[in-house]
Amino acid sequence: MRPTITLKITNVNNSAYPTIILRKFFNMVFAEPDGKTVNIYTATVFGGAAKRVADKEGKKQSIPEPKNDKSSQCILKFSYEKEKCIEKISFADLSKQYIAQTDQIKKVWKNVTNLSTQEDIKNALIGCYPELYKPDSDINLPDKTTLGSVIKIDNGTDGPRSHACIAAVGKCVVEKGNESAYTLCMPTDSTIGIEAINWIKTTIKFKNSILEDNQKVEFVVQLDNQSEYYTPDFTWYFAPPTSYIVDAESAMLKIGSQNEEPNKVTRVADATTVLFNEWVTKEYITERKKSRVSFGDITAKDPYNFSGKKIHVILSFINPGKHGNLQFFIGLIVAFLLSFCSDKTRLNDFLELCKNNICTTENCTSLWGSSPCGCSSFCNFIGIIFPFLIICAFFAICFSRKQCIPNATKLEGLLRGLKVIGLIATFVLIAYIYVGWLVLPKIMAKVITSCYWNQFVITALLLASLVCNSVYTLYCWIYKKKNIVDFF
Repeated sequence: MRPTITLKITNVNNSAYPTIILRKFFNMVFAEPDGKTVNIYTATVFGGAAKRVADKEGKKQSIPEPKNDKSSQCILKFSYEKEKCIEKISFADLSKQYIAQTDQIKKVWKNVTNLSTQEDIKNALIGCYPELYKPDSDINLPDKTTLGSVIKIDNGTDGPRSHACIAAVGKCVVEKGNESAYTLCMPTDSTIGIEAINWIKTTIKFKNSILEDNQKVEFVVQLDNQSEYYTPDFTWYFAPPTSYIVDAESAMLKIGSQNEEPNKVTRVADATTVLFNEWVTKEYITERKKSRVSFGDITAKDPYNFSGKKIHVILSFINPGKHGNLQFFIGLIVAFLLSFCSDKTRLNDFLELCKNNICTTENCTSLWGSSPCGCSSFCNFIGIIFPFLIICAFFAICFSRKQCIPNATKLEGLLRGLKVIGLIATFVLIAYIYVGWLVLPKIMAKVITSCYWNQFVITALLLASLVCNSVYTLYCWIYKKKNIVDFF
């Protein structure tokens, strides 16, 4: 079962605010190098609205009118499901740090202006909501010192009403006794048209790494089905650890009951990286390759499309250079073993130790019967066969079990066993000759008392290694059509 992170967003006071203006939703997902930790930075701008009204033709208004019910606040609850794969969830409210970094917010949401006085707020409200506020209107503005920092956001391209907004920091409350949920509230006594801006860091600890090869991870955001959500700017980014990228070719997007769609995740140019302080100092964002999910065409057609639906992003993080580095490392080891094990001087040392400890040269009893000493020929045979033995073991290692025999059929179970037996036999044989006899000859002579048993052990290990590794390699190469040169 694939690891899944599910975030459910609920409009708590949905009777007072049947429509939610989720003006901005910016989700940035960082996967840590250990593969067991994910940090999600969720930036939101939201406010409450009345139920949309239909015209004479039955077509509902496209842009909701903001609302402020004095008897109840507009509150959104963000709750994460505690899946079996998740060990711990924790939150940190970074909203004040976020709103202070307007130079970086501009890179995300374009035009951002600090509103320093009540007069600035009034003029911004009149500009954003001309139907609600007139220049000569007596607007009941909140105390600026209580409200804190206030900004105006306007992308300046798709119309001032659809994307322009005024936002102040909303209140974040983590529920006691429920470590997997928090609520965001509108600023206290805020004027109609002033929305809540928040930036929450969610840290999720997994029980197992999500960076394993071919490991799919599913990220889900669900908007409750009892409210309408206006989402004109819905954005989702992913930043895996250094050396990793999002596998865009296998990534899928699914919205509601629709089929999974490919080609919705794309790489992001490094030049567009947003350098929030927390991302630079704690997440090392400049060292990561980023990808984003393309929602623009969906929200442009219908900004209410996500209402009551689950949004699934299914992807995996891969390290393109991992297998190449592994191949190089294994190649170095193989080159060393080829030169070490085929070295005639070491084989002569092995032969001399055998003759001095267990061989009766005049009447040597070999594996093939009594004859004049055949140990020299057997030793030469080992020198010839060892390179083939090691190369077969090399290919057996490189042909990944997950890529070649991922299923659990009886045949593939047998092949897995052959690979294990073959590799064990190879390394035991190397240790037997080059550690046992060359380092501990006296002990070996007490255990192996004749050339017959010495040659029997070597031949048995040699055949087990050669046959098992060859069968597994040929299966992967010929039957599974894996390239024996480009095997990663």
